[in-house]
This record gives sequence, C-alpha cells and structure tokens, in this order.
Amino acid sequence: MVQRKKLSLIVVVILLIALPLFLIVVKQTQNSRSRATATDQLEAEGGVLSGSAQIKTDTNASGGQYVAFANQTPTPTSIIISNTPTPGSCPSSLQTAINNTASNGVLDVTGCGPYIGTFNISKSITLKGAKINAPANVSGIFITADNVIITNAVVTGSQSSVYQSGEKCIMATGSSTDSIDGLTIRDSSISRCGYGGIYLRFGRSALISNNTIQDSVYTGILLASVSNSTVENNVVRRTGVYGGSANGWNAYGITATQQSGDSPSTDILISGNTIDTVPTWHGLDTHGGVRISFVGNIVSGARRAIFLTSSPQSVIAKSNDLTAPTTAQISACQGINDGRNTVFCSDIRGISVVGGSGLITNNI
Repeated sequence: MVQRKKLSLIVVVILLIALPLFLIVVKQTQNSRSRATATDQLEAEGGVLSGSAQIKTDTNASGGQYVAFANQTPTPTSIIISNTPTPGSCPSSLQTAINNTASNGVLDVTGCGPYIGTFNISKSITLKGAKINAPANVSGIFITADNVIITNAVVTGSQSSVYQSGEKCIMATGSSTDSIDGLTIRDSSISRCGYGGIYLRFGRSALISNNTIQDSVYTGILLASVSNSTVENNVVRRTGVYGGSANGWNAYGITATQQSGDSPSTDILISGNTIDTVPTWHGLDTHGGVRISFVGNIVSGARRAIFLTSSPQSVIAKSNDLTAPTTAQISACQGINDGRNTVFCSDIRGISVVGGSGLITNNI
C-alpha cells in the first residue's frame, strides 16, 4: 500500500515538471509558424528609400525596430539608347542645323532627309548619317575647316553620264598656305558624280576609309597637293564609263596628284582598296607624287591598273592584285617580271612607270 502511494506521488511530480515544458514547446512552435506567415512590417509599410523616415517596432513578426520610409510611386524614366533623331525631330534645314552645331560637336541626322542642295561646313564638327542629293554642277558637301568628320553619309549627285567640273560630291579645299587638316570621310556611300566622289585639295593628315563610290565620270577619289594621309578599304566602281570623252577619256579610280603647278602629293598610303571598271584610263595613279605607297589593292577592268607618271619619287607598288577586263588580250599586255613577282596589265599595261624612282614588288 505504501509503495502504491509512493508511485502515485512520483507520477504527480513528473507530470508537474513535464507539463510546463510541453506548454513551452507548443508556444515556441506557434511563434515560429507565426513568424513564417506574418507580413513583415517593413515590407507592409513600403519601406523604400525616400525623403521622410520613422523608427517603428515590428509587433507582428520580427519583434525588433526598423526604419520605415514614406512610400512613393516611382516615376517612369525614359532610357535613351541612341541620339538618332526620330522623323518628327529631323531638322527642316540641314544647313541651319550645321550652323547651330557647336565646334567639335556631333550632328546626327540618321534617318532624316534626303536634303537637297550644297551644305557648307566651316568649323570642326562630326556630321553623321546625312542623306544628301546634290543639284546639277555643284557639290553636295563643301568643307573648308579642319578636323571635320563625315560618317555614314549618303551623297548622290545629279547624273553620271556627262563630265561636269563642279560636280564633286564631297569637296574639301584649302590653300597652299592654309591646308585642310584632319579630314575624315568614312563608312559612306557616294554615287552619280559628274566629276568625282571625294575631292581633297591642299590637305594634310586625312583619312578616307571604307567608303563605296560608284558611277563618277572623272574620278572616284582625288587627292591634290595632299600630305601624310591614308586612303584605305574603299570600293570604287564604274569610273569614266560614260561621259569621259568630254575630258579626253581621262578617268581615275584613285589618284594622288597635283594640279595647276601646285606642290605634289607626298607620303600617301593607298591600301586595301578595290577598283572595278575604269575602262578608259587608270585604276590607281600618281602624277609626280613623292613617297606614295600602293599596297594590297585590287584593280580589275582598268585600261592601266597602276600608272606612275610625271617623275614620281620613292613610290612603292606592293602586293597588288591586278586583273584584266574580259575584253583584254593578256598576251598583248606588257608585264614586269623580276624573277620574284609577276604583273599582268589590264589592257595596255599593268604597272606603268614614266620617269622617277621607286619599288615594284610582290604584285600579282
């Protein structure tokens, strides 16, 4: 009997100890579930960074303090990916837009035009994406300033069948005492020019690169009295095909020359260009040039692929690919073979040298 009373007492003691422990565990489990499902007060009150802030206590979940900022609805912001104008923002007058562009500024008119007329650039700017139709017997772009950049332009002349001395699609002219310095013309398309695609006279440190010039009556690219410049990776097609008789059938794909007794062109690199179809005259040419280098060009369909005349000095013709037109008789051509390199002419001659000195090597 005594043992039963002792056992009952032990059971009661155990229950008195275990029950509070059980209740504590249940309470903690409920709190944990509450924390998992309760909305965080900072989140509920829109705690986003803004002007005003309050320190509050999170009674629902976290149990600590937090900083709640005044909730604000964000204002959408347009992201500018390009400064290319939309048609509605295109300038009505390209000349006025050029005049209003600050020196060393950029005027991007991509997607606008075409603009009709001659457009004068008399300060250092970048003109991008201009689409210009030049009227008869005038230039499309006329440049008289240093450090002008023309890029991604489309310049179209009025015709391609009659020689017109005024129809230089892009023209830049300095003087013997004030040259045009730092001209860049690149990534542009130029066509239907009654004289030529690109004409630079009295220039220095020019870069003419990656342009396509088609259907010029007299010349694709002409440099006169130009120094320390590069003409590279251009494509010149169909020069002098029509209208050349008005100028004695003279036509030039690319030439570094001089005019009217002016100083010769010097230190010009003409490299990586493709000249296609100059049936009446010269693919590549220099008249009296000094240190002119013709390197890695492709010439096809020209009466004379490369012509060096008027006693040029220290001229290099190297690694050019010269191909006859389909009507030429290769067997009748005069070539140069120095034991290492062979040059075939395009019709009459492949590489012609009239006086002067230089190096002719590694041509095909």
